[in-house]
Amino acid sequence: MPLTPRIELRLLNVNGQDHTVAARTHHTLLEVLRYDLHLTGSKQGCDKGDCGACTVLIDGAPVLSCCTLAATVRPEARIVTIEGLADRSGGRPGSQAARLDPVQEAFDRCGALQCGFCQSGMMLSARALLDRDTDPSDAAIREALSGNLCRCTGYTQIFEAVKLAAALSRGVAPVHQPSPAEGYTVLGGRHLKQEGHLKATGQALYTDDYAPPRMLHGRILRSPHAHAHIVSIDTSAALAMPGVFAVLTGADLPGKYGVIPWTQD
Repeated sequence: MPLTPRIELRLLNVNGQDHTVAARTHHTLLEVLRYDLHLTGSKQGCDKGDCGACTVLIDGAPVLSCCTLAATVRPEARIVTIEGLADRSGGRPGSQAARLDPVQEAFDRCGALQCGFCQSGMMLSARALLDRDTDPSDAAIREALSGNLCRCTGYTQIFEAVKLAAALSRGVAPVHQPSPAEGYTVLGGRHLKQEGHLKATGQALYTDDYAPPRMLHGRILRSPHAHAHIVSIDTSAALAMPGVFAVLTGADLPGKYGVIPWTQD
């Protein structure tokens, strides 16, 4: 008989607030943050510690929450997610009037927030760097962000944003102030992205972040045998399990299905 992971009550301090959550022993910190505390700013990207989109701060150090079991986090540890970063500067999380952390402001101003999916983890890694080095070198920035992948920006705007955040944190003007080329006039100016504030504060919602009322969760069961020809599937045991709403098989799908429409998988 398979063992059922036991449920434990865990005390976690997240963004300055204590939370008691009921988590199974195999639940990751990312799962608890997203599904129990509904802090969806921490993203589930690769789910194996490669992309860094799930990065949070634990006692000021960047940690991959997808690889950290919630049961291993000490109750006295201080966890900071992207939703709580602005609050560190005295602002109100969730408010357009919130005073952003210099890292959030710089990422918005420099255009480092494009699709924005990976930037929550990126900004927290940058914040951890600036907490220990207020004027980091280019090499230090690259090293600090080496565990965070971005497919949109090419990293140029990201490195510029970290340098600007460092300058803002020190209260000095940015060193690099580009000027128009001689003989040319610049019309207009740079505008902040309309959704930049939402992405900078972790409020932007992506497909996996939506949870409408009475939403059903599905799970895919695959054959353990590659290229096997499935003759029949008995779904009666699955349907009899408590909480199961429906079981769908290939017989419930219209037409052919496969890798491409005209081939059978």
